[in-house]
Amino acid sequence: MYTAGRGSVDSTDSGFLAGWTHWQSNSPHRQEGCPGVGTMASEISLSFSILRRSTLGPNVTLQEAARKTLWALENDNKEMLLLFKELSARLVSIQAQNDVFIVTFKTIEEIWKFTTYLSLGIVACTLEHLLFDERYWLNATLVEDTEIQVSVNQDELATLYLGLLLQEGCFYARAVVHDAGAQAEEEKEFLAVSVNDVVYVKDVGDESSWEGQSLSTGERGLLPIISVEPLSHPFYQWFLKTYPTSCNVTEQNCRNITSQPIGLGQCTARENHSATEWDELSYCRGDAIEVVGFFVPGLKWFVGKCNSTGATGFVQTKHVDPNCLKPLGKDLLFLSEDEKIFLNSFDEDAQKGPVELLSSLAKTDVSSVYRLDGLDPVEIYLKSPAVVREDFGGTQISDSWEEIEALSDSSKCSVSEKSSPDSERRYELEGFHVHGQEDIDDPKFFVDLNAGDLEDSEVFDPVLTFLNKAGYDTQFQPLYDLSMSFLNSTFYGFSEEEDLVMYLETSRNWAKRNNMSWAHIRCCFLLGRICAKRMKLSQARVYFEEALSAINHGFLDLQLLAALYGNLSAIYLKQNLKTKQELLLEKAASLLTCISQHNFSSENELEVLKYIFRKAVIVNNASLESRTCFLIYRLLYQLGRHEESLPFLERLQFLLITSCSQTLDSNTSVMPFLSYLYDKKYLPHVALASARLYKSVGMKRMPSPLWRVGVVMQNISKIMGCPLKGNHIPAQAAPYLKHALSSSYESGDVKAQRTLCILLAKLYLQRSLLSGAIGYTKRAVELGRWSSEEEAFESALFLGWLYILNGHFEKACHMLMPLLDSMQETDSTTQCGVVHNLLANAQKRNKMVAESSRGYSYALKMATETGNRRNQAIALANFGTLSVSCQAFIMAERYFIKSIQLFIDVQDSGDAERELAQVLYWLGKLLIEQQKLEDGRVCFELALLFAMKSNNLKSQLLVIEELSTFYSEVCPTIGAHITYCEHWVHLLQLLKDRQKEGDVLSTLSRLYQTLNTAKSLRKALDYTKQSLRISIDLGQHEKSAERWIQAGKLYYLLQEDELVEIYLHAGIQASSKAEHFTATLHLYEAAGDVFFHGLQTREKALPFYKDGALPLAKKLEDKRSQLRIYHKLTQLLIHQGDYKSSLEYATMAVRLSTLVDEPIHQLVAFHRLAGVYYALQVYEIAEYCYLKALSVCSSPIQHTAEAGYYVKVYWRLGDIALHRRKDAEDAVTYLSLALAAAVEVGNEEFQLLLMGKLSDVYRKFLCDEEQADIFIKQILQLGNNHTCT
Repeated sequence: MYTAGRGSVDSTDSGFLAGWTHWQSNSPHRQEGCPGVGTMASEISLSFSILRRSTLGPNVTLQEAARKTLWALENDNKEMLLLFKELSARLVSIQAQNDVFIVTFKTIEEIWKFTTYLSLGIVACTLEHLLFDERYWLNATLVEDTEIQVSVNQDELATLYLGLLLQEGCFYARAVVHDAGAQAEEEKEFLAVSVNDVVYVKDVGDESSWEGQSLSTGERGLLPIISVEPLSHPFYQWFLKTYPTSCNVTEQNCRNITSQPIGLGQCTARENHSATEWDELSYCRGDAIEVVGFFVPGLKWFVGKCNSTGATGFVQTKHVDPNCLKPLGKDLLFLSEDEKIFLNSFDEDAQKGPVELLSSLAKTDVSSVYRLDGLDPVEIYLKSPAVVREDFGGTQISDSWEEIEALSDSSKCSVSEKSSPDSERRYELEGFHVHGQEDIDDPKFFVDLNAGDLEDSEVFDPVLTFLNKAGYDTQFQPLYDLSMSFLNSTFYGFSEEEDLVMYLETSRNWAKRNNMSWAHIRCCFLLGRICAKRMKLSQARVYFEEALSAINHGFLDLQLLAALYGNLSAIYLKQNLKTKQELLLEKAASLLTCISQHNFSSENELEVLKYIFRKAVIVNNASLESRTCFLIYRLLYQLGRHEESLPFLERLQFLLITSCSQTLDSNTSVMPFLSYLYDKKYLPHVALASARLYKSVGMKRMPSPLWRVGVVMQNISKIMGCPLKGNHIPAQAAPYLKHALSSSYESGDVKAQRTLCILLAKLYLQRSLLSGAIGYTKRAVELGRWSSEEEAFESALFLGWLYILNGHFEKACHMLMPLLDSMQETDSTTQCGVVHNLLANAQKRNKMVAESSRGYSYALKMATETGNRRNQAIALANFGTLSVSCQAFIMAERYFIKSIQLFIDVQDSGDAERELAQVLYWLGKLLIEQQKLEDGRVCFELALLFAMKSNNLKSQLLVIEELSTFYSEVCPTIGAHITYCEHWVHLLQLLKDRQKEGDVLSTLSRLYQTLNTAKSLRKALDYTKQSLRISIDLGQHEKSAERWIQAGKLYYLLQEDELVEIYLHAGIQASSKAEHFTATLHLYEAAGDVFFHGLQTREKALPFYKDGALPLAKKLEDKRSQLRIYHKLTQLLIHQGDYKSSLEYATMAVRLSTLVDEPIHQLVAFHRLAGVYYALQVYEIAEYCYLKALSVCSSPIQHTAEAGYYVKVYWRLGDIALHRRKDAEDAVTYLSLALAAAVEVGNEEFQLLLMGKLSDVYRKFLCDEEQADIFIKQILQLGNNHTCT
């Protein structure tokens, strides 16, 4: 496994992948040839663990929270797919239980990018932002103490990398065996290589060898497969393929210097040397040579100065002893002090956007817009639940600024973003662009070829005198810079570039005639630059070569010398002039690399830098690679080729971490630039992670603290897919805001402090953490007094409003009264009205009705004077809520209606529409309470309409709940209830309230089930499955079990019998795991009820009752449940015709019913037992049980239902007495009692039937004709009465 965490890298070089020697050593099928592509891994596992920095142990609570998030993402992994796509990986699956992601790659470039992100700690940080909710980010202590460690199986990654290389068929490798071809077959021409030589290999179909080309010598030949191993980092493969350049490295002293650092100072010559070229230095053995710039290992030359002669020139690195050189300090690594300043500088334009964003977010309208009392200040998102303060260790927010400040100070050790010491001073920012020369009076030369004779040298004397200065002068900078600013600054008056070329050509000729060598050289150099710009490379080469041939004291102007060598060498490389480039290229490489603070003069110098980097790969020297990476990035950034510069910047950061044994806490870091470039490339997750990793300890010239916060918020907005709004501050921004505040507090930047305090106050207000919001606003009030009266007034109003929201009404009055007293006649009428309205809100909450009414009157009057209809509407709505509190409902209704009329006229913003929706909601509730149902419904639906128009989720949610209640309880309408519940689900999905979403989905399922059509049942099943999935993800075992049962019931109704019992048993099993026996009992019973209340396969209910529910009820000694189950078993067995078994359960029910206090249970038990005996034809006992049941009934009869029961039972008893026992007297008694009950019920049909029956009994069995005739007459009379009516 290799591991990378946030802010640290494993001690092994985690950015490099193993070769197939590693693969073969771990492979059970080891072979001497190439491993087959089929044996390679196709997927890798990426696991993560969450640790506590303080104890270095696991954080079990956070790990479990992350696991729950993954469970949810397993079912809806769109967000996760986007994240891994951004990380250049392909997500295959999520194994939440094991905290593992399974990913794969299809190209070498994908592996390269992913392993880079992994090594830089970006993967871990992206998971941190994905897995944790806002409760985590609001807990600053927890955030600082948490580290996510990401691990990848090294063997899987290595074999996948090798498999992709073999699939491509050609790649770069390093020799691992010296001269391996010498022992191979003689008939084949093998390539001679040394250990660590880099070769380009190609599969030619031979099982034992490949075709190879050495990058050092350019020679070609065959190579045994076992003699090479692919370059260990995919970045090398990408670079060498993308930028192919020949590189000749034959000097042995340039090899095997992996660990040799860049040096400076003085060294000693080890041998004598006589210069063969003007630019070389002559020296004797033992001479002390001062290094000019740097001594860079891996290069052939460096620039040195002989102390004995004072001469400067090139010195071969192999001629000196580098051990006496002083290595660069750990804080410099591979840079000079000036270059480090450049590396730690940031372009002001890059900072402008994010800083302006924060400034706009910090603005409030509290001093111009009235506050609607009772309106939740949260604009879009729901309140965070109270557990925000408890979960993950608790987020403790205090009213005390000292405690808040202490919290910020506690994080200074990790992030201390220094701002300027002067609060009014802007940051002194420097980019990689060359400083302008505005402050220098640069000479300018008018180009006019028509004025005077071209043969007159006096015309060119000024420019030649200027160009002929020996050595370097700052006024020459426009001649050498990358933008070729001399075209617009040094020379002017020409309309076409050809005029300037002719002018410089003539100047060059005069310089040659007058032996003005420096002027001659510089004229040729400028002509060469113009030709190179036009892509006339051959002509440019002629000019550069002429300049080079004329130079003999070039080290006096190192800028010119480096530019000349660099441009000419680049042309040689482009034109593939190998014989010429061998003489110049290495020296050009030394000038570009060794001279600190080199100012690039041409895009063509990139060719030389690519050659140097290629050489760094070949010689395997990290110091040379790091410095070249920095130079390539710097040049590409200056050219505006940001996307091309990004890989080199990533590589540079990786080398800063690994090669130089640094961590991300180093004060040399390029993370801010990475974050900036990722942001430009629209990689929001990666940009957010790099901003998280950026720590600026000791960096005095890095981006402002506000910039980092702005970048974070911009990219969070991109990830969420919604623009930032005034009241929405993402919770993930909390730690960045606090760190920025700490840094601004140190620097004394009052304006930045106030901006950050307001943002933090809004953040806490958004989540209804009012104590935290009040604490930061208090500090903003103090800071506002140091900045301006307007800001102090606005902050004080904001604080007063927060006091009202938090229930501190007296504090609010004490805060607002002085503001009202201090208002002058010349002050803004609107501001006076704002204070009156806010003070009235506080007085109303403090039960000061008269004072509140007076304040609203003043506020309404001032809003009317200024013509501000929105403020008028708010004041009237506040009057309405005041009237409601006084139970003056008619007056409140009038105020609300007038307010709504004004709001409709001023729908100019989302805030006004939100306020309108709130007032409509209040009016709707008021009308419903007054039983004006239709008017109330219209108000609710209008409120929803305006909330949807303003895209305000909070307001929509508030209204949709009321509409759902209205259509379910007040005015039940299934169709409308379904419509609003479905919209409710949509809102909850946007708000990511999964618990509530699951509950509403269950409600929807029940509603669709009531429609009882095939289509509606299928819809109900779909909603049940969705709610089931959510409850499983959230670990809600009881709800999961209930929803399993519900799904089984729906499958039963859909007659998909093969799935019914599967779901029912799954629900019972889910409940059993939780060991909640009472719930399991009810689920067994519910599972049986599915079949018991159905129309088919009712017998399947038996095992759920008999084997599941009944034993649990006995174990729990739940008598009521036992009794209920006995009844169901009795009825079920009777339905099956098993009267013997049903008698057993009916008897037990009777015995148990006597232990229950409620008589109804005895009645039911005796009635069921009587039914069983009747079915068994044991009529005497049946009669006894019926009479026992009747004896339990209340007397006198209390409900018509009881009378109906009497009718049926006495009819049954009469039937038993007459036909079974042959006792007509008893039969008449029972039937007479039944007739009395029927009369009590008023059921004429039963009365007629019973009278007829009694008449028959008297006539046939008792032979009493007189009594029979009486009943006949009663029948006729009842019939006549029925006919008349």
